[in-house]
Amino acid sequence: MKNRPHLRLLRQGNQRWDAWRSSQTLKQVDLTEISIRGERFHGMDLRWVKLNRAYLDYADLRWADFRFAELVDASLIGTNLSEANLSEANLIGSELREAKFLGADLTGVNLVGTQLWRTQLQHTDLASAQLHRACLVESSLMDANLADADLTSAVLNQVEANGTHAYRANFSQARLIRSHFVNAYLFAANFGGADLAGSDFGWANLTKANFAGANLRGVNLRGAKVADVNFMGADLRGACLRDVELSEAQLQAVGWMDSPEELARRRFC
Repeated sequence: MKNRPHLRLLRQGNQRWDAWRSSQTLKQVDLTEISIRGERFHGMDLRWVKLNRAYLDYADLRWADFRFAELVDASLIGTNLSEANLSEANLIGSELREAKFLGADLTGVNLVGTQLWRTQLQHTDLASAQLHRACLVESSLMDANLADADLTSAVLNQVEANGTHAYRANFSQARLIRSHFVNAYLFAANFGGADLAGSDFGWANLTKANFAGANLRGVNLRGAKVADVNFMGADLRGACLRDVELSEAQLQAVGWMDSPEELARRRFC
């Protein structure tokens, strides 16, 4: 294996690894297809490192620095990346099921098409992250930052995103069935054409959000702020609208909505 000497250095610890890297003129190190399954590398400097198709399953990589690293099609099942820095890293197509990113920096990261099923992303910074077609089923995004993130066509069924900050995040055509966004900040977020059936937006700030053509059947909007929200063509049948100031929303062209009598009853949902 051509990268065996690099792997040997990596396993000798941070001090030896850092000394060797500081002596190199090239920033990028090739660790393609290495296997460090279950190993521990706390705080390791892995900036610009190529880890494409690497096996990092269940490794402990807390506080590691992966800025600008390449982890295309890598396997990180159950890997602990809490408080790691993956800013601008490329993880397109990688496998991240049940990985931990608690408090990690993922700003601008490329997670297109990744598997993030049951991933822990609490308090994670995902600002401007690319999550197009990513699968985040049953993941936790509580108190995460998703400002300007691209989640078009992503699958977020049953995610826990209470308290999430998702200013101008793009959820268009995404699936968010039975997800939770209680007290979330979703100002100007785009949910156009998304499937949000049965989701909970209780007390969320939805000001200027776009729900055009979205499936909102049975959603909980109790206490949500809906000023200037676009509901054009949306399906709001069975939605809980208790404590919602509907006069502030754009409801003129809603696709499907319950009768005034049914809405009056549902204000007590």
